[in-house]
Amino acid sequence: VERQREYNRREPVVMEGRDIGTVVFPDTPFKYFVTASEEVRAARRAAEGLTDSIAERDRKDSSRATAPLAQAPDALLVDTSDMTIDQVVRFITDNIQQRLSSR
Repeated sequence: VERQREYNRREPVVMEGRDIGTVVFPDTPFKYFVTASEEVRAARRAAEGLTDSIAERDRKDSSRATAPLAQAPDALLVDTSDMTIDQVVRFITDNIQQRLSSR
């Protein structure tokens, strides 16, 4: 966690991970909880050659003692089930630009 925070002290960063918005950078103004249906996530992992159980992985990550998987209360939920990666990136960057221009 400290190493991740050090990166941000040197320069602004874009970072993804299961505890970035809740543990590593809880005060960042731009938080997105990116998810998809269990079926879509399983298909995406299978396309990468991975066969682990999404449900089991989520259960373990959500119940671990250190930095459990959870959506930060102020994070925007982004359901990517019907989106391409380019659409996800565009959605998030458009949201950031909109929020910055309304300040």
